[in-house]
Amino acid sequence: MTMREYLKERKNTMTDKQYQKAVDKLIPEATRHTNEKVQVSDFKNTSEYNEAWTKVFLNKMTELKKEFGLGMYKKYAQTRLIMVGIDPDLKKNGFAIWEKRMRSLKLMDGSFFEVMDWLIEIHETPNVKLKVFVEAGWLNKVSNFHPAQGPKQREKIAKNVGENHAVGKLLIEFCKLKGMDVKAVKPNKNSMTKLDRKEFKKITGYSYNTNQEKRDAGMLVFGR
Repeated sequence: MTMREYLKERKNTMTDKQYQKAVDKLIPEATRHTNEKVQVSDFKNTSEYNEAWTKVFLNKMTELKKEFGLGMYKKYAQTRLIMVGIDPDLKKNGFAIWEKRMRSLKLMDGSFFEVMDWLIEIHETPNVKLKVFVEAGWLNKVSNFHPAQGPKQREKIAKNVGENHAVGKLLIEFCKLKGMDVKAVKPNKNSMTKLDRKEFKKITGYSYNTNQEKRDAGMLVFGR
């Protein structure tokens, strides 16, 4: 599923203009119903008639909005908060999308350029507030996540770590440039990362296939 397809599938909002247009289409039916139920001859004066007519009309509009799926709009549709977690990697960045209200978690992985495209697509979606969390391992003075056994291995690991850190820093700068709300997350001993597939599923309930990058990205945002 592409990012555009995901956003379309999860889209349960509309702009104010679209909402008003949909509501306007219900007015004739509500008016017809009210005219049948409220007769001028049943009231002593115009004031009582107008009051009763308005009450019945509004009740019918509420009923119709619920019937056509518009009843929850004002409660939920104004702002849709999407949190994105990114585990930077030179080849395949872990990319997680978390929507707390809907308890929705989606995991992906992609290149540096794919991640930029996904961020822009979410950021430019109407009625969406985007928050981005990037794992920032470079904020730790000493990295002890990959114990090395020899000089060559240490050199290789240092090179890979440095490249991944560079990707993370560039993504943060990209987010800032585009006006996105982004935060560098410093890993520590309490970070829920480096989980295996079984542990991750137990915590999140996510049952699809995952890799380490996806899981680490997911834990940056899950439950926030």
